[in-house]
Amino acid sequence: MAYDELAQPREATRKRLPYLDNVKFFLIVCVVLGHAIKMGPTKYFDSARSMSVLIYSFHMPLFIFLSGLLLNRPRMTAQKIQTNVLLYLGYGYLAKLLRASVPLLVEGKWQFSLLSEGGLPWYMFALAAFYALAWILRKCDFMLVGILSVVLALACGYVGQVGEFLCLSRIVVFFPFFWLGHALSPQRVTEVFSRRFVRVASACMLILSAAACFALPGILYPYRSLFLGRWGYALCDVPNCMWVNRLFAYLASFVTCASVLGVVPQRRLPVASVCGSRTLWVYLLHHEVLDLLRYTGLPAWLVAYEWHWLVLVPLALVLAVVLALPIPVNPFARLRKDA
Repeated sequence: MAYDELAQPREATRKRLPYLDNVKFFLIVCVVLGHAIKMGPTKYFDSARSMSVLIYSFHMPLFIFLSGLLLNRPRMTAQKIQTNVLLYLGYGYLAKLLRASVPLLVEGKWQFSLLSEGGLPWYMFALAAFYALAWILRKCDFMLVGILSVVLALACGYVGQVGEFLCLSRIVVFFPFFWLGHALSPQRVTEVFSRRFVRVASACMLILSAAACFALPGILYPYRSLFLGRWGYALCDVPNCMWVNRLFAYLASFVTCASVLGVVPQRRLPVASVCGSRTLWVYLLHHEVLDLLRYTGLPAWLVAYEWHWLVLVPLALVLAVVLALPIPVNPFARLRKDA
């Protein structure tokens, strides 16, 4: 998501990689679909729960990986990092206001917390933290920081205070994905996943992952709470949850993320490559559209039976394309120009 709007230096934006835009479009469709599945009776069906756990195993980890991948370490400056941090904080609070707007208009309820966030805006605040950490840790050994970040993420689940306050839990849990991307180069990743053997192996692994999710919904669905990274172990649905469960979740996310990178086409695609370059506003606005649909009762009518949730797939595609249309007014346009 940061790939198009913020992460790349201005001179690099002329050399976009359609492959990464295609990946981002697929991911944002999955984000919309995952949230659409949650809003109706669909979430109680095993098939929808299986799809949900599969989506949550890779969509945000891979988005965060791409954000780190496109943050060019040699070209980082204090001014660019500061601007990006301010941008993401601004988008985060804009997202919080948008999330509070629909309940206020429909139910007259105002729900807004200045320093805690458990919903959609967390991603903006986490990216602000990741950019700041990338600058602070720029002279440190990549391997050492990566290992310590994983150990910290495994340990923080035991600390009840690390949760939604300042999005601390998600920042700690997802930082290893950002740091892994930051350690690699876009060209190298593109080259590796262009190899025929890697692409065939990725397709096989993705099929196996999907088969496991659909065959074992009762066992694997509780891991969705770990994929969210939102809570400590005590609040996760996994029985007797501990560090080994989070380690398993990390390994599952790594496999599915790599599999998605291997199956997405690398050539330019007319719709995906264009819309994939404009995912920020899709992320910020799609939940409000889904909320309005939920208040009408339409999704419940559409997905009242097993597998009827499949109609949400074209809905997610349409929303991702429509909301990716150019926004005429951007409150942060000046900052983006200076970034």
